[in-house]
Amino acid sequence: MEHLWGNQVYAAIIALFAAMMLVGWINSAFLASPSLWIFRRWLRCAFFSLTIAVFLQYFLPDRSFTVLVCSGALFYFLAETFLYWAQISAINFAEDVFFARYKETENAWSAQKRHILLKERILKSGFKKAGSFKANLVEGVDIFMTVFDSDDSLVRMCVAFLPYGSGSIMSTSLTSRTSDMRIETDSSPVPFGLAYPKRYSVENRFFASDPLRLLKIHRRRIADAPLEPVDEQPLRFLNGSLEEIEGENIRRGFINEARDRAEDGYLTSEGKFLFWKDTVRSNYFPFL
Repeated sequence: MEHLWGNQVYAAIIALFAAMMLVGWINSAFLASPSLWIFRRWLRCAFFSLTIAVFLQYFLPDRSFTVLVCSGALFYFLAETFLYWAQISAINFAEDVFFARYKETENAWSAQKRHILLKERILKSGFKKAGSFKANLVEGVDIFMTVFDSDDSLVRMCVAFLPYGSGSIMSTSLTSRTSDMRIETDSSPVPFGLAYPKRYSVENRFFASDPLRLLKIHRRRIADAPLEPVDEQPLRFLNGSLEEIEGENIRRGFINEARDRAEDGYLTSEGKFLFWKDTVRSNYFPFL
């Protein structure tokens, strides 16, 4: 019976590894779905939890295998979150990674067929293209952003293609405004964790990766709001938003003043912790 149980565990480890590789390949090659990235991370967690448990069993044969699996999962999460902290500490001295400014570019839209069809759907739904922009994070790594405005100028849609692993992932942000409030609905899979200005009302819908699905959610949020046109020039709108959010986080003590960044980095200790916490949430618990 024990031998059979051991074979089942090894079969589960092999199956988890195969599923992890298959999901990763499918998502990278065809879908670039945030939901599948999350699913793959949980597959990876299960794979390493079982693998570590089998390793520990050689040294602790009298322990319950369930306890060893839980110990393996705990060890995995500790190692993973420590890696996140190390990565954040490493990029903390490259401030453009956090709030890189945009500049105009000729084209910022993906050439993949599914994205070309998506753009046609966006245009047919009553939006018009307002501009194409890109922001450089590090040498050779850019964010590409296309801005669309609704026919009545009450909704601005920003669709970004973000570097993600060996490819890119799409993120959408929808903005409307009243005289004293900016209402924003986004599907960004990228961790943030910092503060927004008080006049911002931001809601993240991680799993609404389709811009037109996100638009339905956004329209429900603004249904009874006394809206004003979003008529600011797109480049000024993008960079002005970044400057406003950055300034708010400087005031709150999450981002260092420019004069201190060479020595202390871009984020303060509290800012690094908030970004680290949101990295864990975004990568494993985006439904929270």
